[in-house]
Amino acid sequence: MYLSKSAGPDGIHGVMIDHLGPQEMQRLLDLSNLFSRLVRLPREWRSAIIIPILKTGNDASSPESFRPTSLISFVCKLIERFIHVRLQCMYFNDLLPREQHGFRRGCSAFDQILFFCKSVRNTQNMKYTNHTSATFLDKSKACDRVWHQFLIIKLLDFFSIKGRVLPWISNFLRNRSIRVKYNNALSDPFGFNQDGSKARCLVLSYYLYMFLGLREILPNFLKWEYLLMALLYGTLALTLLQWILTSVVL
Repeated sequence: MYLSKSAGPDGIHGVMIDHLGPQEMQRLLDLSNLFSRLVRLPREWRSAIIIPILKTGNDASSPESFRPTSLISFVCKLIERFIHVRLQCMYFNDLLPREQHGFRRGCSAFDQILFFCKSVRNTQNMKYTNHTSATFLDKSKACDRVWHQFLIIKLLDFFSIKGRVLPWISNFLRNRSIRVKYNNALSDPFGFNQDGSKARCLVLSYYLYMFLGLREILPNFLKWEYLLMALLYGTLALTLLQWILTSVVL
């Protein structure tokens, strides 16, 4: 985590956590374990302060011209990382396909670019099929649109997540609120149930988990890449790509 960033609604700065002594760190751990056992989260952990930043060269009178920056609790982000590591170690390491490079440590989009270039070059060297058809799906505001109710069901049924982790995640996703800060003025709280901030490791993981299982509905010869890239070779490529896109939508 970047400890130098601004504090969240609870006023606790990352540098403060970095300078805690052994006893204070133990108390923080005990507090985290307590909330884990109670399956409850403080209100400040589920709230965020949104600071709108005007994009360069855009009209300030339009809300679309601003990029929102979320200030969230450092303590909550720390607990999120604990939960994230636990989920990865206990459930997902053997389930994630090796081709999935998005939001994974040690993986890079540059590797996928090299693989794509290599695939195109190999196809050009084929005798009968010297072209490649590719499909790239770029979903707008993808993290904001994760269906949380279905995510909880999938974590339970598909991944068999049990114990206190699942209720904690469910509680983490519910009853969230935001306030907008602009020119030192703070708005009233606004309740909502979606949190797509890419600063939260669990939010990115949730989007990744929603894609798991999708590969089973696609043909075995399909090349599956990040986030979703379909590569096909031959004269039937366009017809097959249309069938694949229809399957993904359904």
